[in-house]
Amino acid sequence: ALDRPLSGARGAGLLGDRWRSRMEDAGAMFDGLDEFRDDLDEELLADHLADADICELAGVERIEDVRSLALVVKTTDGTSVLGDLGNRVPQLTSLKLSGSSIASIRDLGTNWPHLDVLWLARCGLNDVDGLHGLHMIRELYLAFNDIVDLSGFVALEQLNVLDLEANKVADIGQVEFLTCCSELTELTLQHNPAAQAAHYRRTVCSRLPQVCALDDEVVTAADREPVSEAAGSGAAAGPAHSSRDTSRPGTAAE
Repeated sequence: ALDRPLSGARGAGLLGDRWRSRMEDAGAMFDGLDEFRDDLDEELLADHLADADICELAGVERIEDVRSLALVVKTTDGTSVLGDLGNRVPQLTSLKLSGSSIASIRDLGTNWPHLDVLWLARCGLNDVDGLHGLHMIRELYLAFNDIVDLSGFVALEQLNVLDLEANKVADIGQVEFLTCCSELTELTLQHNPAAQAAHYRRTVCSRLPQVCALDDEVVTAADREPVSEAAGSGAAAGPAHSSRDTSRPGTAAE
C-alpha cells in the first residue's frame, strides 16, 4: 500500500519522503494510484496549502527558495490549490503532479514565470486546453492520459521535450500541430493508436524536421524520407477532429 500524504489542502494530498522517492522511479510511479486517491481521508486534507507544507516538501526553509515541488492533487471535485501556487512560489522551475486527478490544465492557473518542467502523467486529462498559460514550458510529460487532440500545443513555441506515450491520439495528422513547436527535439508518441499507422515513424519525422529523437530512438536520415502519397494513404493529410474517447487508458506500465 502507498504511504499516506504528509498533509495538504482540500482535494490535495502531499507526497511524503517515501512516496516522493517512489515517484522518481518510473517503473513504480503509478502503482496503486487509484487506491491512493480513493483512500485520501478528509481529516488529512486542510483548507489551505500552508507555506510550511510547501517548504517541507521542497526541503527548504523559505518559500522563496522553492525551485522544485512534487504534489498529488485533486481538482475534479471543483476545488484546486493550484490556482495561486505560481504566485506563492514564483521561483519554481519544476513541478511534478503525476498521478493526480486534474479536471483541466486550466486549473494550474497562468502565473508561472520560471516553470520549465511539468509532469502531468496519468492525471485523467482528456485534452490540453489551457496550455497557452504555460507558454514558457520546455519539458512536458503527459504520458498515460486520454489526450486525442494536439491543437493546444501550438502555444508552446519553446517546448523541447514532449512525452505523450499511451494517450489516445489516433490521427497521425495531429502531429502537424507540433510544427509550431520549433524547438521540439524529443517526442514520444509510442502506444498511441496513431503509432500503429503504416510508415508511422517516417511520417512523423518527415513532418517534424526539428525532432531529433522519436520514441527514445535517434532520428536517422532514413526516418526523414518523405512518405509518398500512395504509400502514406493510411495517414491523414491533416489533423482530423473526431469525437474524443473519454474512457480511461489501460494499465500498461510506463
